[in-house]
Amino acid sequence: MHCVLTAIILALGSTVASSTAWATPPVDHPAQWRTVDSPRVGVADATAIELDDGGLALIGGFTDLLQATAAVQRRDPKAGWEPIGTSLLTPRSAPLVARLPENGLLVVGGWTGTLPHDVVHLSDAELCDPRRPEQRRALPAPFPDRSTPGLEGATMCTLADGRILLIHDRDLAIFDPTSLTWSLRSRGGHVRRFAAAIALPDGSALIIGGGDEDAPAVESIRIDPAGGVERKSWESPIDPRLQHPASLRLNQREVLVAGGEIAGRSVVETWLIDVVDRKVRAVSPLPIVGGLSRGTLVHIDDRVLLVGGETVDRRFPSPASHGAVLRPPWNRPLRLAASPVPAVRTMVVSRSRGALVIGGYRFDTSVAHTSRVQVHRAICELSLPVFAIVD
Repeated sequence: MHCVLTAIILALGSTVASSTAWATPPVDHPAQWRTVDSPRVGVADATAIELDDGGLALIGGFTDLLQATAAVQRRDPKAGWEPIGTSLLTPRSAPLVARLPENGLLVVGGWTGTLPHDVVHLSDAELCDPRRPEQRRALPAPFPDRSTPGLEGATMCTLADGRILLIHDRDLAIFDPTSLTWSLRSRGGHVRRFAAAIALPDGSALIIGGGDEDAPAVESIRIDPAGGVERKSWESPIDPRLQHPASLRLNQREVLVAGGEIAGRSVVETWLIDVVDRKVRAVSPLPIVGGLSRGTLVHIDDRVLLVGGETVDRRFPSPASHGAVLRPPWNRPLRLAASPVPAVRTMVVSRSRGALVIGGYRFDTSVAHTSRVQVHRAICELSLPVFAIVD
């Protein structure tokens, strides 16, 4: 990730060519963007998470000084952004975050330091509570005996029973939210980096992409109460090398996967996974020039928004031209209007009829070399109409 982050800082202004062709021109979906309030500290590559009380928190990220920050910023659903009352023990950008009972948060990995050359990938974890600074404390590293430095490329999800699954390289660990300890560690799986992880209703997890050419593109993992690990490989049209895909469990049976990147280029493909029959099928491509990586899927009624993310060419990211609206039967995705504040490494939080796209940054070649990376503070709210005639 260090090399990739260096490339981001040096070459984010690159234009992205696309050979994507659609049978019919993309159709725009009715939607509205507006700019709303801003966080106390502008950040990119933070982790946004919804809290139990309806508020949200921004965990870490990096600032306009290109430094990882320890700030934990909380937005009250009624009063707006509060003064920063707590912080992480370690400044972290791009951490993995999972909710714990009563607004506690498990924060894992990320990187600390200053871009582009003073970056350290972290191997440890900590607990924090955006409302209670006294609750923060360090945790043992999930993989304390490994020689591999950092958790770059790790993925995490909360299983149906409340335990939290962490996967990195060939290893997995389970965090117990009751005892607040890592209760299980296991090795021997396929190498996984920047994969997607989705918890399924039966207690297992679905792992998508992040492997090499010999790994299964889709794999289910079940961990029984005694600590046994069962892995099952699925047949799939997905390239196992796919990284940073957006994924969302739609219902008890279906998982939607959209975009991602392969060998340093973002893709337009989407897939629908039937977790009961264990079938994966490709559906219509995204109406986004150059594809989309690191996007976020948000479920609104019978529609799914794909927002945030970035278009990537030769590992150089640039703001995506558009987002998309995906609908059953998944055969004609619609294009969203472009964000008024285009950026990469934004944070996305779902709302009742849309999404908040927060912060991020872009590379501006028109200003002095020392300030070309501009971290945004703006929050852009996307709203869909209650009724829309789209065909």
